[in-house]
Amino acid sequence: DGDNDGWDALSEYLMGTSANDGGSKPVFEIVHVDDTRVEITYGPILSGRTYEVLSATTGLPVDAIDSFTAPADAASNTAIDVTGGEEQELYRLQVTVPAP
Repeated sequence: DGDNDGWDALSEYLMGTSANDGGSKPVFEIVHVDDTRVEITYGPILSGRTYEVLSATTGLPVDAIDSFTAPADAASNTAIDVTGGEEQELYRLQVTVPAP
C-alpha cells in the first residue's frame, strides 16, 4: 500500500482506483440496517467488469447475494442481504476484469 490508504495495489487495480493516490480508494462499506437487513455498498463500478458479493456465516464467503456485469460506469452499487439475524456475517467482493 504505497499511498497509505489501506488498500493494496491489486485491489485498487480491480476496483479502478489509483494505487499511487491516497485520495483515490475503493469503497466497501457494510451497514447493518436492522436485525435482518444488511447493505453492502461498493465502488466505483466500471463498465464490463463483473462484480459478485459473496457471503457466509462461517469459513470463506461462497454464497452470491449479488452478481452482475456492469453495463456502464457508476459511482457505486449496493447489495442487500436480508438473511440477517446471524451472530457473524462475512462478506467478500469478487471483481473480474474482462479478458483483453
